[in-house]
Amino acid sequence: MVQLSGSLKQSIQYFNKILFSRAARPLRFVCTGGLAAIIQLGLLNTLIAKGWESATANVVSFLLSAQVNFLMSFFFTWRDRQPASDAQAMHVLFSRWLKFHSSIVFTALLNQIVFIAARSFIPALLASALGIGVASLVNFFTMNTLVFRPKMTSVQLLYPTEMKKPEMKVMNDRQPEEENV
Repeated sequence: MVQLSGSLKQSIQYFNKILFSRAARPLRFVCTGGLAAIIQLGLLNTLIAKGWESATANVVSFLLSAQVNFLMSFFFTWRDRQPASDAQAMHVLFSRWLKFHSSIVFTALLNQIVFIAARSFIPALLASALGIGVASLVNFFTMNTLVFRPKMTSVQLLYPTEMKKPEMKVMNDRQPEEENV
């Protein structure tokens, strides 16, 4: 097994801390979406070259790349929002898979509408890339707030406004006495 030097190990840990920070989520989203887009465009190009009609080829390419997009989103982009236990993992994975595909129905339609409209005056790959770009803007908001939203605690669900109140501070050293009830 390869041993890493202390400074290299610290550098890797620092890089991971930055890469998987909340602030870097848009960057991870772009990487995930970029990979899915490359897969979609590659499949589209291959299917059109095989004689498929471009609109049908675009739908099939979109559906197949969506599976890669979901897995990368689950395990990479929103990895910090994973279930707390292995017992919940399969349920959460399946639940998010259903939510993901339900949410992309709209963006798939948006993607296809942009593709068909743009296809009349630009090449298929550019039209598809345009559709991907427009749909991705909607996707980030939807994925972040609905599909991969952080799990709320039962206290946050019951008392959402209570969680926002500032803590009360005791101004003197004496602690409040307990009441005998």
